[in-house]
Amino acid sequence: MPKFALRTPITLIRKILVQNVLSRARALLALQPISQADAERLDSLIALKTHELLGFPYRPSSKLLTLPITAHGFEFPSIANVNASLAVEGLVRDLNHHVPAYRKMARITLADWQCSINGCASPLDGAGLSRGFSRYCGRLPMAWISAQQAMGSSGVKLGLRLTDQSHVLRGDMSLTHVSAVCRAHGKDVPHGRVWLSLQKKGVSLLRHAGEWNARTFSPRTDPPFPTHRATDLGASVAWQRMVDVFENVPLSWFYIGSEDLVRPREEHRVAAESWIRWLAATSQMSASKVKSQESDVTMWASDGSASPASAGLLDPKTLIAAVTGPRTLVMRVAGTAKSILHAEVFAQIMDSLIATDIDNMGRHQLLTDHMNSVRLVDDSQTVVDIQPRLRNLPGRSYYRWLLSILQRNRHMHLEYTKAHTGGDSIESRLNDEADHYASGSHAVSTRLPIAPEPTFFMNDYTFFSDDHGWIESDIKTYLTSVFARRTSREFGYGHKHRMATWLYDKRPPPSFPYTHAVSAYSAAVQLYARSGQLPNAETMHSRSYLASNLCRFGCIAIEDMHHTFVCCPQFSTYRADALKDVERVTENAIKTGDKDSKVSNFPLLKHAAESLFLDNPVIWPLALTQFYLGHVPPLDGLIPRDAFSSGILRDRVLRNISSSWHITFVRLAGRIWGDYTRRVATSKGISARRFRASN
Repeated sequence: MPKFALRTPITLIRKILVQNVLSRARALLALQPISQADAERLDSLIALKTHELLGFPYRPSSKLLTLPITAHGFEFPSIANVNASLAVEGLVRDLNHHVPAYRKMARITLADWQCSINGCASPLDGAGLSRGFSRYCGRLPMAWISAQQAMGSSGVKLGLRLTDQSHVLRGDMSLTHVSAVCRAHGKDVPHGRVWLSLQKKGVSLLRHAGEWNARTFSPRTDPPFPTHRATDLGASVAWQRMVDVFENVPLSWFYIGSEDLVRPREEHRVAAESWIRWLAATSQMSASKVKSQESDVTMWASDGSASPASAGLLDPKTLIAAVTGPRTLVMRVAGTAKSILHAEVFAQIMDSLIATDIDNMGRHQLLTDHMNSVRLVDDSQTVVDIQPRLRNLPGRSYYRWLLSILQRNRHMHLEYTKAHTGGDSIESRLNDEADHYASGSHAVSTRLPIAPEPTFFMNDYTFFSDDHGWIESDIKTYLTSVFARRTSREFGYGHKHRMATWLYDKRPPPSFPYTHAVSAYSAAVQLYARSGQLPNAETMHSRSYLASNLCRFGCIAIEDMHHTFVCCPQFSTYRADALKDVERVTENAIKTGDKDSKVSNFPLLKHAAESLFLDNPVIWPLALTQFYLGHVPPLDGLIPRDAFSSGILRDRVLRNISSSWHITFVRLAGRIWGDYTRRVATSKGISARRFRASN
């Protein structure tokens, strides 16, 4: 770290860590991830070094330091999160590797892990995620152990699922594997000599012993080997014991996920396409009246819609796919981890399937406003092999499905058209109709048919979460969001409700005070305040550094954070100045929606602005003001929904108010705490800087 005459600003510390530490650590971890425990120790050392540079007496929380700013953190680099993300990404890359030899070696290693160590249960999905394998670092790759640990501790039941489990239905499982699964479910399984006797007779796989009847196993009545010789007696006894164990064993014991994963991929694809065609044929929705000017061309339009449009990767959302033309169909795309991209591409899949159902040999023009799909389809017709490009593309299974349909029907043409033009051309009118069906169906989304999951075109190993569904987006971005949400949830309960962000306004705070401010003393105060580590009388008394926890300025009250920032009369001047700033910035924010509006036009907002530094139960959820922690009270109920000409203007005003209030709050907290340390240090006859470092 460079030497400064003053304390190093927290914003500069963060920038140095990101540019000099994280960049090097990421490159090294990409080559070889380390154990998660070692990565967490590195995070603690980074937090310790940051604490020493800031000069406060008590250490803050390292987890709070690495939380994103949107989650009320400080967005410092986290070696633990980077290590876990790279390890998980490396695991799925190995199992889906494009080089067959590497892929085969990785799957052999996984098979050994599953059957030799974990009792024939998958360590990467289901119940296997709850088990730790740190003691097997000599038998398993350390990166894989770190990846499994990260997946198990993610808090969202993230599993790496095999998308083609048709081997179960075919019976391509060894008898010893089946017996181990039966033992795990409480069956009395015979010893290994029974299976050895059957293997000598050529009965080594489950399909040699019988077949699945509905959803249970039915063994053969007679063994497939001779039984009349005396030497066959042992094998005959072993066969009967096997029949007793395997009879009526349920199919569900041998696969994880939905039953569709057990079906052969081609059969599953045909069933999904047939169902979509049947839905379109029986739909009661009106067909489009817009016709092509060319008699031999049938025109279609598709569109996707997401609500709310601003929803993030893990936020609940509704995705609608719509297609219109000679037939009209609307479906809902399920899955929290999906985005509008999935709805757009699935709408094109519907488009192409319904078109072939109407006229398999005619020309069809498929209109879409999703340019990425059009470019990808055009590239697939010129590039020798498009599959390497699809391997890590978000929504890759949907793209593969679309390309498969178009390759089977060469007379279809996917064409881009601009959206929301309001023009009178055939393309614009068709696109407007598709947009009308997509955006207008959110009100009845629960009554719409759900789109089938294209697991038949997914990578062999694909991530699945019980909370978010199938995940085909960048797994590093997904895990970073999951870890942040998990840590935020941990801080949201307890800790004297300092980080209960779910109680307050949901709009993210501005990043400027935490990433670009020059002095950034206010940001440092926020770090220690949210960690509960400010050296006030209550904290120092609880740690036996002071004899009393009463206010050191003569107030008959306990000197906690709330008293110092809200009640103590020594700092009333700062609060009065900040209240004037609040009035000014609120007035400016209102004018961004309507230059003629005033705060006085909104009595609830005016009352809230006047009560920000008071314990007002009407404004603050806990009846206590929490401005000194950077919290902003809920704003949505303070301005009527019809206050401005559009909802977008109202959202802009509320966002500006939230950001302005937050900046005012953290600056006020910084001013009060700076004056507090100066006054206490003066009473002791030392400098404020020395006081902060010595307590």
